[in-house]
Amino acid sequence: VDLTLSAASIGLTSLASGAMQLLFLVVFATWAGSSEDLGFSVPDTAAIAQVILAVLALAGGLYLLPWGRRILGKGFTSVREAAGELIGLARDPVKVVKLFGGAGFSKITTILAFTVSVHAFGVDGIAFATLAFAYMTANTVASVAPTPGGVGAIEAALVAVLTGLGVEPATALSIVLVFRLVTYWLTVPVCWFFLGLVRRNGIV
Repeated sequence: VDLTLSAASIGLTSLASGAMQLLFLVVFATWAGSSEDLGFSVPDTAAIAQVILAVLALAGGLYLLPWGRRILGKGFTSVREAAGELIGLARDPVKVVKLFGGAGFSKITTILAFTVSVHAFGVDGIAFATLAFAYMTANTVASVAPTPGGVGAIEAALVAVLTGLGVEPATALSIVLVFRLVTYWLTVPVCWFFLGLVRRNGIV
């Protein structure tokens, strides 16, 4: 696949995933907040603004360095290409539904797997909306970690939100380990097998 098209495709995928991430955060925060006390605090507007300013300042500092300009330049190029592809994609509503619907379906199934893992360990006193919001919050925080699949960061974040909701630390850790085993680690050998298969067939 052409490099420009590949970059644009990845950009579109990330855009759809980010949009659905934000949408679900708002929906589940509203739902959970209207049903019961969340059990853990969400950063206030001032804290969020400080984080955004810190990120912008870091990006500005990077732009002053030659290698930083190269990295940011590539990022801006990918964003422009993704935006161009999205404009073209908007002419085909079916593809738009597939793009954003697929991203949303992926997140919903992961949230369901997380809630099932919680209930499997006998934790039944937490509403679905609260668990969903807790997962989305942890996932958002862990997404900044520079590790494949958020390894390490997402486990720590999920244990933190569960203990914040009153789950015993040992139980929270067990829940998270089972959840990640089913939704992440067990898929690795399967994907490794098919990667080898497509390489042997000369597809990639």
